[in-house]
Amino acid sequence: MSHKNPIIHCHDNKVGTHVWYTPPDLLAKLGEFDLDPCTSSSRPWDTAKNHYTRAENGLLQRWFGRVWLNPPFDRNQVEEWLRRMGDHNDGIALLFARTDTNTFHNEVFARADSLLFLNKRLHFYNSLGHRAKTNCGAPCVLIGYGETNSDVLAQAGLRGKHFLLNRLGVVVVGYDRTWREVIRSIFVNVGDPMSVARVFELVCQVVPAKVSANPHAREKVRQILQQNFKRVAPATYATS
Repeated sequence: MSHKNPIIHCHDNKVGTHVWYTPPDLLAKLGEFDLDPCTSSSRPWDTAKNHYTRAENGLLQRWFGRVWLNPPFDRNQVEEWLRRMGDHNDGIALLFARTDTNTFHNEVFARADSLLFLNKRLHFYNSLGHRAKTNCGAPCVLIGYGETNSDVLAQAGLRGKHFLLNRLGVVVVGYDRTWREVIRSIFVNVGDPMSVARVFELVCQVVPAKVSANPHAREKVRQILQQNFKRVAPATYATS
């Protein structure tokens, strides 16, 4: 598979094959990014503090900080970009929600921390900053890499359904009141705010048998925090 000159583009029957850009209102809800490794010099707005253009070929460059990735939606290119994102493990990617593909199973389910399936199909923008008249023709998903970015997706206020993943690609679903009660009691006794890592450490001390019995205990703790507690800083929560 070639690394030459990958670009951002959206393949679909309605919009056609062009260079298309992420809606600015969506980006604004995801916070500031340090690097966009896959953009164009003709972009209508910046998507990060730093950018690699098609000529620079971001696959061959050093990635750093929090990354925004809107890769080529061409199935012949996207796998390389997602593999690099999984290796970097700090950022958010935007992709068509083609969950039946080998690429999605190998590079997303198995490596990402969470998924936000967007409620409606997106309208991308052209290089002049004009919104496409038709939607992109397929459902889209935002992919969080790293615990902090999973937390951002959960709190972004975007319409859709957020799922946590473990590193085996299993979606953590369901709701367990007992877990919530354990975590709330920890906040009452220890005080807040606390990071996700600290809460999980204390859960392991308070109910070690419960943690041992659940191979996805860390993901479960994260889920309960995101659903029932107030986010006061990245990956940090309080009771009110």
